[in-house]
Amino acid sequence: MLSMATKRAKEERPRPAGALITLDAVERKRLRDRRISKGWDQKDVAKRIGVTAPTISNIETGRHPQIRKAVYADLLRVLFRSQDTETNAASDAAFRSIVEDLVDLDLDQQLAVQAIVKTVKKPR
Repeated sequence: MLSMATKRAKEERPRPAGALITLDAVERKRLRDRRISKGWDQKDVAKRIGVTAPTISNIETGRHPQIRKAVYADLLRVLFRSQDTETNAASDAAFRSIVEDLVDLDLDQQLAVQAIVKTVKKPR
């Protein structure tokens, strides 16, 4: 059994660069729906972001409700970026940085940002 000092020290440790985030059922469904709308299977997405197909399955089904921020950023980049490769190449690093900053927000803050983005980003 861990002492209180050991427990406190573990809780106070800084989060590693590969910090984890939790995806709720709505976000997992949004990722899955987007993948399907692109006509991709889980292997296609896995290959694009450098993970395995079972990892994508586990993310979508919630068997892995927590994933690394970098994996989430890669999923968003691959699933939601535009078809313009020149624009994508120029914006990938910036996009990843922004997403990693956003996932540090709590759920209410993330939902507020999503609502703002939906309001600002109207279909053409």
